Amino acid sequence: MAVQEEVVLRYVDTSSRLLLGKDFMRKHVIPYMDTSRTEKCKTIEGATIIVYDADTESEHLLKLKQWKTKSYVLTSSWRKKFVTRMDLKEDDVLGFKWDDSKFHISMLDRAATSSNNNQEI
Repeated sequence: MAVQEEVVLRYVDTSSRLLLGKDFMRKHVIPYMDTSRTEKCKTIEGATIIVYDADTESEHLLKLKQWKTKSYVLTSSWRKKFVTRMDLKEDDVLGFKWDDSKFHISMLDRAATSSNNNQEI
């Protein structure tokens, strides 16, 4: 059974990558990923991963990399293929799960927006 991770987006406007939780990756992704792909994540170029957008039923190729800190990030057009296309904002919540050698992603919750955010008091 695939376990879903909720990812609350941070630094959406300034980052070209998505940082994924270490525990989620170690427990629910890496053990189910083939060895060659796991090793490729540790290289500079990273492993090519399919990310399936369940909301639009579309697939996108991104790179999954493991940093020296053992954190995992999705790169290679994360901003264009997801942030811009889905109009993601800080505090939006995405669901991620690993299944059939690819990530499945879906919008779980949109961040609350307020027209008063930019007003001075």
